[in-house]
Amino acid sequence: MTKKWQQLAQALVAQSAPTQFAREEITRSLAEELGGLVLHPRSFSRMGDDAALLTAQEGGQRRLITLSMAHHDRPLPRQPLGELHREKVRFDILDVDPTLLGQLPDVLPWLRARANPGKCAMGLGDRLGIASPAHVRAVEKSDLFPYLALQSPAELASSGRQWSDVMGDSCFGVLREGYRSGFGADADQLTSEAEVEAAAAAGFVRFTLNLTGEVASVQGLDRQALSHRFVQVEQEVPGADQWRKRYLGRGFELSLGFTRQTVMFDERTFLVTMVQYAPVWQRFTELVAHVQSCTRGRPFEVELALFATDEQTTPEAHLFLALEATERGLPLHGVAPRFVGRFARCVPYKGSVTKLARNVAMHAAVARLADNHRIAIHSGSDKFAILGALAEATDGNFYLKTSGTSLVEALRVVASEERELFAAICEAALTTLREGSALFDLNIDPGKLPSPETLDDDELVGYFLETDHGRHLLCETWAQTLGANSAFRPRLLALLAHHEERHFSYVQEHVEKHVKALLG
Repeated sequence: MTKKWQQLAQALVAQSAPTQFAREEITRSLAEELGGLVLHPRSFSRMGDDAALLTAQEGGQRRLITLSMAHHDRPLPRQPLGELHREKVRFDILDVDPTLLGQLPDVLPWLRARANPGKCAMGLGDRLGIASPAHVRAVEKSDLFPYLALQSPAELASSGRQWSDVMGDSCFGVLREGYRSGFGADADQLTSEAEVEAAAAAGFVRFTLNLTGEVASVQGLDRQALSHRFVQVEQEVPGADQWRKRYLGRGFELSLGFTRQTVMFDERTFLVTMVQYAPVWQRFTELVAHVQSCTRGRPFEVELALFATDEQTTPEAHLFLALEATERGLPLHGVAPRFVGRFARCVPYKGSVTKLARNVAMHAAVARLADNHRIAIHSGSDKFAILGALAEATDGNFYLKTSGTSLVEALRVVASEERELFAAICEAALTTLREGSALFDLNIDPGKLPSPETLDDDELVGYFLETDHGRHLLCETWAQTLGANSAFRPRLLALLAHHEERHFSYVQEHVEKHVKALLG
């Protein structure tokens, strides 16, 4: 054993990083000394010239082990939970808390979220804060850029977490897996300056501005009423007095593969578009200015989300907003239009794939004409039948967002290990549906859903984890059944910690299906 510690001391001061074999040897030696800790070999990372660290688990709790020369200062200035000395090497066992996770990117810069370098991308929301290792494993061999930190203010409120918790959980997962290819952090569904500020302070780099609520209604307005409203817009919105000259009567030619199509702003199209989307544009400029202020010169991305509405986003509206951003020199890295058909969480797409492909291709052509921003697709999980078509329609310039599906897959562990708990979660989801205290994208008749107590084991899993209504029900009621105030949540987290690798396997396999469908 003495020889191993001598070799470890030499490895710490060596200029080159240890080989995979050496890392595994170090991990095995440490595991023999540190009983009760489960070490993660892939996490072995050099810090400076003479120190390294590893992640570990102890009784379901995250730990960090630093390795350094005993005669040097500790590499991380924190009081350890315990320490061990072997030959010239000192081992400190540290508790992993938000403060420590916030400090690690200063030591290991690859743990800091960054802007997308220009790749097709996938957002991987994690409502429990423990699935990032599985997400990394699912995408690490692909060309996708992963947004491993993806969360909305509503999800934060439901889970009792903060932006810094989401970032820290993703950071720990990246470190644990030794993933050095870069990852993003997407603050989703932002509507206020306060939300932008909080996300920026936690290190998020993508700011998805949900401005659906700003779209003005033009229902029932005739030409005269529209003209009157637009005159008001010209008086109230800075720069709107130039819109007639830039758009009215003009056609913009879009390239769609071997064909071309012209988007024409005739009088009614012009008036409807400007009246509807002038408030969106005005609010967009305000929030982007705040993003620029809060990020303080560091790289960031901005996405404009318009998908949360029943009305499809027209190519004219998309083009107007994108061209105005270009004209004003405002950053716009992605747009999420409302497409044809229905995108419900955790279930397949509902609608014509052919019509959707044409719809997406049109918006992708708008993006190419304006500034070549990325087309963002929300609620993209489990839409396997359309993912290839989406990738083709956008020429690979897409960003697919998923979230609740990883939580639904985690419930497979519960179903197999604690049937009673799984049945109770399903019953609580049904109660939420009957009480009308959650929103659903699918029309689910609670009277037609089976009670868990009437189903055998196979039927219970088959219905709630395999059918559209079952998966959508679990996905949309998670805030009530597994949120911060749920009695089920601690039991779920403890069970998943005990069966960690099986949990990761389920999630990884499911995410890999998306990756394969997207990239072929």
